Amino acid sequence: MAGQASWIKGMLPYLANKETMISEWNMAIGWNPGDPNFQPAYIVEATCGFEANGLTIGAYYHIRDYVCETPDFASWFSDNGRLMTGGWCAGCAHYHGMWDNTSEARMRPSFYAFRWLSTMVGKRLGITGATAQAKCLAVKTNNGDLSILIWNWKQWEAAATTYNVTIRLSQTQSGTFKLISLNSATVDTSIVRYGNVSELASNPISFTLDKYRVYRIAVSKQSAASAPRRHQRSEAHPLVNRNGSLCILPSFSGAGEIVLVNAQGRTALRRAIPQAASIDLRDVLLPPGLYQAEITAERRNISAPVVIW
Repeated sequence: MAGQASWIKGMLPYLANKETMISEWNMAIGWNPGDPNFQPAYIVEATCGFEANGLTIGAYYHIRDYVCETPDFASWFSDNGRLMTGGWCAGCAHYHGMWDNTSEARMRPSFYAFRWLSTMVGKRLGITGATAQAKCLAVKTNNGDLSILIWNWKQWEAAATTYNVTIRLSQTQSGTFKLISLNSATVDTSIVRYGNVSELASNPISFTLDKYRVYRIAVSKQSAASAPRRHQRSEAHPLVNRNGSLCILPSFSGAGEIVLVNAQGRTALRRAIPQAASIDLRDVLLPPGLYQAEITAERRNISAPVVIW
């Protein structure tokens, strides 16, 4: 699919300088790939292929796996339209939306793939060592930070290969880095490693890249010494432990929910709290700023400010 733009322009040379658009793209919507890591890797692979082949716009189909019952549209659809849409929207399983079709509209791994791709805006950086299956994209953003995506995309005819990946920065950098994993099975992201860039010369970033796995490396110019803590510690409300993970006091150890509200009063994050478990927000990818955490557990509420940098 990624090669369609260049193929069309090759067939019709007068379109060489024209915008090209794909109105809908995805895998077969009703096909379950079995491996939850497949879809985010496919999204990253396809999007990078679109860019490399000069596609102007590609509209991902679809945003949410929404089930539409025939009575919802029967009054204004044709007979054939009702049969086709009813069988497709109500009778087919859907797997590839960015949100599922539950009342909670839970995010799917696709959401995180697009969120990470949205950080890849800036000057493209050269890379070495990538293969036809272990791939990498790196950019330097306008504020001087680095954003790097690494993914393992298995072509249909290729055997699955696991790679031991080592990342080295060609120039000495200051600041901090984060290696983040996209965990499709649990539909979240987690920080695998965090530290100062200065340590990478003697201890480079290394990890195992399995089939269809996607990782992101974020490098910030700001050093750990000068950066504010990711979560602001409050003695009055000691909700933050020493490693920066937001957690519940023992008296609030039951299952519940945490909501982060931004400065505009809008909900930026909503996450369930498992029974007797801490809430680790180090993987949260939100705009820097001050947020208010509203935590509900065991029918009791607590609030605390959280700084995300």
